[in-house]
Amino acid sequence: MTAAAPSSTGWKARLGRARQCWIDFWFRPEDTFTLGLMRLLTGAMLTYNLLVWGLDLQTFFGSNGVQPLDVIRDFHGGRSVSFLFYVPDEWLPTVHWSCVVVAAMFCLGIGTRVTSVLAWMITISYSQRVPVANFGLDQILGLLCMYLAIGPSGDSLSIDAWFRHRHVPLLPRPPKASARMTLRLIQIHVCVIYFWAGFAKLKGDSWWTGEALWQVIANQEYQTLDLTWMASVPWLPYLIAHVTVAWEVFFCVLIWVPALRPLMLLMGTLMHVGIGAFLGMWTFGLIMTFAYFSYSDPVRWRHRLQWLTGRTATAAGARRTATEAASQSAAVSLTAAVSQSAAVSVPAADPLAGDDADRRAPEGADQEGADQEHREARRAACEPERAPALTARQTSVLIVSADAAERQSLRRYLREHEIPCRATMNAELALHAVHREVPGVILLSGTQLTATAVARMLGDLADGTDAPQVAMVTQRQQDKLTAIVDQTTAQIAFLRYPVSPREIREHLVATMLEQPLPHSREVPTPSAEESATS
Repeated sequence: MTAAAPSSTGWKARLGRARQCWIDFWFRPEDTFTLGLMRLLTGAMLTYNLLVWGLDLQTFFGSNGVQPLDVIRDFHGGRSVSFLFYVPDEWLPTVHWSCVVVAAMFCLGIGTRVTSVLAWMITISYSQRVPVANFGLDQILGLLCMYLAIGPSGDSLSIDAWFRHRHVPLLPRPPKASARMTLRLIQIHVCVIYFWAGFAKLKGDSWWTGEALWQVIANQEYQTLDLTWMASVPWLPYLIAHVTVAWEVFFCVLIWVPALRPLMLLMGTLMHVGIGAFLGMWTFGLIMTFAYFSYSDPVRWRHRLQWLTGRTATAAGARRTATEAASQSAAVSLTAAVSQSAAVSVPAADPLAGDDADRRAPEGADQEGADQEHREARRAACEPERAPALTARQTSVLIVSADAAERQSLRRYLREHEIPCRATMNAELALHAVHREVPGVILLSGTQLTATAVARMLGDLADGTDAPQVAMVTQRQQDKLTAIVDQTTAQIAFLRYPVSPREIREHLVATMLEQPLPHSREVPTPSAEESATS
């Protein structure tokens, strides 16, 4: 019985890890940047496809066109879902160009929650109305529009996001579990497509012998470039055919190996670009490569976009608005407090004594004592209204953020406003920094973390330092943290995300200016009751 206990515990631990891995695979919050990029590309392809259909609407979709309405109804047997079945011929141009406008709005991210669903309905309706003209483009376009309608595809790279977050351009958007679930669905669907495409090829003899590729490139119906020279090198088309089948069948396995993923995606891109270049099916090749972005890293794409747009610290400062410049008064007061505390060791006149007292020479010991008492009285009267002077160490900010782009943006922004700061990626490195130099305030960004991870980091920081902490979290995270975090053990203030950089700076400055001065070693630390009373 004693030996069975560790075994039972081990099985429970394994099941717990398996459950956590399953949850992380599907629902760990993911950056929405990739979905925004895919929405841009898919929306552009849908708009182009509709513009091509609009070249001759009556021929394609008219009641008596090349695919008559009655014939298509009988073909579907009443099981089709297409609003074009109920559009009269005289209303066809109006409905069609309205669909083009909706597709363009979906591409730009205008009303994305509504236009994404409409874009999916438009794709399905057009493909169902002309089934004889359907091919791979319509099928892949339909599945991508469906998944982009499910996920938060309008949270990044959209006009909707610009209107919602135009005051917070420096910080990345909060990740969402729905974004990761949507990307996983697209990834698995692509794996299914390639597996069955490769498995179907194995049913024919031509792919086993390697002659299938030769039959395709020798077909003048699809031929855009003359590749018949491969007849003199017969092993080349046979090799390409066998590699293509192997790649499609094993794609669903090898794509999940991080080391092999770039190779698998590169081979797929070359295959689809070859289909477009040599067989003229550019739209199908491009729409398949658009689905590859679901396997990419959104952080890298953010950095590439910043590099392409040339975002530098100088450009960011040039784009600062007049309101932003007016709000620098808090930073100016902070700098003045630092300068005042740094000059304590230099003999200087008391600013409370007035100009006359600075210029007046003492006439005797009595007069000097009277002046001193007068200055002390004035200082005591003004003391409640004066903010405590801060040392240079107390004016520094320690940024703790798991996102590299966020650390860089916050660090650059604070330094532009002459606020010294340092940045680390986790609580362990933050505690090492705290031991070397005590900061005036710790800014913890929880936008890339779960509420449990944020609570753990706040507890670790509270154990290692007495510096006040500002946690930048979402409303949902704050609701969870108020129930988990013991705020009596640390000075923790929550800053609701999304928040503008100006608000972050003003909050940090206010926190540092209100922080009491540390007591010297000779003076005992006051109790909790005394601190509360003071």
